[in-house]
Amino acid sequence: MGARMRARTHTGFSLVEFLLVVVLISILAAIIVPRFEYAHISQQEVYAVAHDIAKDLRKTRQYAVGQGEHGSQGQIVHTTSPTYKTYGLTILSSSSWELWEYNGVVPVSRSLYTETLRNSEVQVSSATPDFVFDRLGTPTTPAAGGFIEVKDSKDRYQWNVSVIKNTGRVVLVRVK
Repeated sequence: MGARMRARTHTGFSLVEFLLVVVLISILAAIIVPRFEYAHISQQEVYAVAHDIAKDLRKTRQYAVGQGEHGSQGQIVHTTSPTYKTYGLTILSSSSWELWEYNGVVPVSRSLYTETLRNSEVQVSSATPDFVFDRLGTPTTPAAGGFIEVKDSKDRYQWNVSVIKNTGRVVLVRVK
């Protein structure tokens, strides 16, 4: 009887095929993973900047109310007194803003402090660059209210910091 030879069928992968797949997966991971990381960091940074601006606006409003004629209580007896301090927050550029005060007349250097962003991916803009509060905590700027827009440079995430016109309340609103 003749020996019948059976053809061997290989059901596994060779080492070369396996290494090729591992290299391809590594290359794809190196390209895709940083994009997800940027999205998460950018979203958090936009929120953090918007939160800081809202905090500074609230602090500005609190200073204005606290500088009433009777000190930190903010009680107002004569609303026309020229001795009270006015506090405001000004958007200086797309990456910084300042908190300031003055006594009726704007001095050359009015800044209490200036805040500058560390990340250029976050942009700050406002149609109303100055937000000024009186001793009642209501906005006194010409627009008397308005909002500050905070977004990332790719326009994926956006928060608005709004100042309510009649009350001066500062609200943080997620737009996208």
